Amino acid sequence: MGETISPEGSTSREAPEPGQPLDEAKLRKLKLLMGMMSGFLVLTFMVVIAAFVWRLSGGGAEGGAPRASLPAGYFGISHVGIAPGQMVRSVTLGEGRVAIHVTGGDADMVILADPKSGAELGRIVVTPMSDFAAR
Repeated sequence: MGETISPEGSTSREAPEPGQPLDEAKLRKLKLLMGMMSGFLVLTFMVVIAAFVWRLSGGGAEGGAPRASLPAGYFGISHVGIAPGQMVRSVTLGEGRVAIHVTGGDADMVILADPKSGAELGRIVVTPMSDFAAR
């Protein structure tokens, strides 16, 4: 069990001596393999570059019509409903929301809207709790 196998008895191909040149057949196979790997690397790089160019040129956009170039943050027209007789007292922007203070009628109201989409997030109705607060 502790025997070693001599190199003469092995059936594997003989490795060249260190520092000795390869024979022509092995060298030809090595050159062919290196050429194929280099070609594959160049082809893969070209595919990646083509994908970037295609995406940046808008090739991935759905629909046939080109999209108009709009300023950043543009969301179009947003309608925030205010009842007749009410007045906008102030508009405040902060914390990713727009607060619109509306007064008129029985109570004051704060309308919260998203500045990025223009969608109304909710309304806060401010009503007095006692006669003292109403004065």
